[in-house]
Amino acid sequence: MDLLALVLALIALYLVSRVQRDVDALRRSLTIVHPPPPLESPRRPASEAPPVPVEADRLAPQPLPPPAPARLSSAAAPGSREVADGNPELLERRIGERLLLYAGMLVLVLGVAFFLRYSFERDWMSPAVRVVLGAASGGVLVAAGRRLARRGFRQYGLFLSGGGLAVLFLSVYAAYAFYELIGALPTFAFLAAIAAATAALADREASLPLALMAVCGGFATPFLVGGGEDAQVALFSYDALLIAATTYLAFRQRWPWLNLASLSFTVVTVAAWAGQYYTDTGFQFLRTELFLTLYCGMFVAILRANRRSLDPRARVVSLVLWCAPLLYHGASVALLFPHGVALLVYLILVSVAVAVASLEAGSAALRVTGWALVTLPQLIWIAFHHDATWVTAAVISSAGVWIIFFATQVRVLLRDEAAHGPDVALAHACGMGAFAGLYIALDGATSPGRIAAVALGFALANAGIWMALRRTAAAAVHWLGVACVFVVIATLVGFEGRWVETMLAAEAVVMVWLGTSIGRVSFRRAGIVLFIVSAVVWLKVAVPPGATLVIGFSAPAIAGAVIIACLYVAGWQLRPDARGLDRAVAGERAFVLVAASVLTVVLVSMEIDSYWAVRRESTVDADLARQLMLSASWAAYAGLLIAVGMRYHYPPVRYFAIALFALTLVKVFLYDVQSLAGIYRVLAFLLVGGILLLVSFLYQRSRSDAVPGQTVPPGEPDR
Repeated sequence: MDLLALVLALIALYLVSRVQRDVDALRRSLTIVHPPPPLESPRRPASEAPPVPVEADRLAPQPLPPPAPARLSSAAAPGSREVADGNPELLERRIGERLLLYAGMLVLVLGVAFFLRYSFERDWMSPAVRVVLGAASGGVLVAAGRRLARRGFRQYGLFLSGGGLAVLFLSVYAAYAFYELIGALPTFAFLAAIAAATAALADREASLPLALMAVCGGFATPFLVGGGEDAQVALFSYDALLIAATTYLAFRQRWPWLNLASLSFTVVTVAAWAGQYYTDTGFQFLRTELFLTLYCGMFVAILRANRRSLDPRARVVSLVLWCAPLLYHGASVALLFPHGVALLVYLILVSVAVAVASLEAGSAALRVTGWALVTLPQLIWIAFHHDATWVTAAVISSAGVWIIFFATQVRVLLRDEAAHGPDVALAHACGMGAFAGLYIALDGATSPGRIAAVALGFALANAGIWMALRRTAAAAVHWLGVACVFVVIATLVGFEGRWVETMLAAEAVVMVWLGTSIGRVSFRRAGIVLFIVSAVVWLKVAVPPGATLVIGFSAPAIAGAVIIACLYVAGWQLRPDARGLDRAVAGERAFVLVAASVLTVVLVSMEIDSYWAVRRESTVDADLARQLMLSASWAAYAGLLIAVGMRYHYPPVRYFAIALFALTLVKVFLYDVQSLAGIYRVLAFLLVGGILLLVSFLYQRSRSDAVPGQTVPPGEPDR
C-alpha cells in the first residue's frame, strides 16, 4: 500500500510538472535578449580632428539606425524550428535533461521502496524507524532540490522538492493510518503544515504545479485524518481558511485556476459531510447555512475582483465561478425548506442582495434571474403549506419580494436609465408573481370577494405607480397595463370565475396595446404568444365539456368569452391608422381575428354539447337535436362572418367563413344524412341551404353594387 501511494504521488507530480515545464519553455521562447553593444569604432589619433559637418547636412533629417533584430533565448520552445526539424542534439538534450530525470527518480524511489519492504518483511526496522526514515528521505529531497534550484537547475530542483514533500506527506499519513504512532490531531497539524510549506515554496518559486499540490493536499487532509465523529465547526472553519489562502495565492501569482480547484474541493467536502453527518435536528441547519453563506461570500468576492482584471483567464474562470452562488442558492433552499420562517427570511434577504448587486452591476438580466430564483421556490413552499397557519407569513413574504424588486426598478428609472427588455418583463411578472403567491395563500382561507379586493388593491397600486412616474419615465406605461390586467382578475375572481387563462389574455391585450403605441414589434409578438398560451390553458380545462343548464353561463364559457373578447380588442388595436398598415401588422391582425373566430366556433360547439348532455336521459331525440344545432350554428356563424367581412372589406374573415361553410357541408352530407332522421334531417338541410343561398345573394349584390369600370386593386376582393 505504501509503495502504491508513493508511485501515485510521483505520477501526479510528474503530470503537474509537465504543465509548469511547458509554461516555462513558452516564457523563455518569448523572452527577448538585448543584442550586445556595438563595437566601438577605432580611436582617431589626437592630431586628426573630426570632420566638421556641413550646416546643410546638420539641418537635414538624419536617418534612424535600423532596429537590431531581437534574438530569442538559447532555450528553444517546444514548437521551435529546431524541434520541428528533428535536431538530434536538441532531442538528445531533452532526453537527458527530462526523461532521464523522471526515470531516475522513479527507479530510485522504487529501489528504496523495495529495500524498505525487504527490511520490513524481515523486521529489520520498527514502524517508528520506518516513518522516521521516510520523513528524513523526504526532507533530504526537499533540501537537495532547493539547493539545486538556487544553482540554476530550477526544473530539476523543483521536481526533487515536490517529490520530497510528497514523501513527507505520505510518511506522516502512514504513521497515523497504518502504524497508529500518532493521534488524529497531531497528524492533522503535521499534514496542514506540510501543505502550507508546499504553498510557501510554490509562492517563492512561482511554481503552479507545487501550488496545485498544496491545494490538493490541504483539502485532502480532513479526508485522510477524519475520524468517525462529526466535527463540522472545525472542518468548515478549516476549509474557509484554505479558501482564503488559495485566493491570496491565486491573486498574488495570477493563477486564477487555483480558485476553481478550491471551489471544486469545497463542494466535494460539503457534500461528503452532509451525506454522512447532516441531520435535520436542532440548529444544525442554521450553523450549516451560516458556513454556506460564508463560502458563497468568499467566491462572490473573487468574482468581483475578477471583473477588474484584464487577464482573459480570469474572465473564463469567472464564468465557472458563477456556479458558486447558484449552488449556494439551491443548497440553501433545500436546507431551509422544512423550516418555513427561515426560508422566507432567506428569500427576502436574497432579494435584497440581488437588488443591490444588480444596481451596482447595472444588469437588468441579473434582476430578472434573481427574481425568478426567489419567486419559484417561494410559490412552491406556499403551495405545500396551504393552511391558515402560514397565511400571514406567506402574505408578508410575497409582498416583501414585490416591494424590493419594484423599488429597484423605480431606482433604475429615476436614474434616467433606459428600460431594457428584462426590466419590462419584470415590471409585468413581478406583480403577477406576488398576486399568485397571495392567491395561493388566501384561497380557501377567505372569501373570493376579499381576494378580488386584493386584486383591486394591486390594480390601484400599479395605477398609482403609473401616475407618479408617467412624466419621469416612458416605461411607466407598463404599470398601467399591469393595472388593467388586475382589474380583469378582480372581476373574474369576484364572480368565482377562472382567472389564470383570462389573466394571460388580458396581459396579451396589454402587450399588443403597448407594442402598437410605442412601435415595438417584440411586444406585439409577445402578446400573440400569450394569447396562444391562454387558449391552450382554457382548452385544457374546458375539454371535455361538462354539463350546463343554460348555454353561455358556465365558468368555462365565461372564461372563453373573455379570451375571445380580448382577441377582438387586440384586433381593434391593430387596425390601420392614417399612416396605413404594414404587412407585418396586417398579418398579426389577421391571425388574431381568425383565432377569435376559431375559438368562437369551439365555444359554441362545447356549450351545445354541454346543454344536451344534461337532457340526454330525459329527451329521446337529444342527440339528433344536438347535431341539428351544431350544423345550424356553424352555418349561421359562417354567414355572419361573411356579412361582417363584406361590410368592413376584410378578406381573412371571409376566407375563414368559407372554410367553415365547407366543414358544415361535409358534416351535413357525410354525417347528418345518415344519423339524422325525420324532421331533424329536413330542418338541417333547410337551415344550411337557406343560409348558403343568403350568403350567395350577398356576394351577388356586392358585385352589382360595384362602380362600373372601376378596377379592383390586386389582392383585394370584389365588392
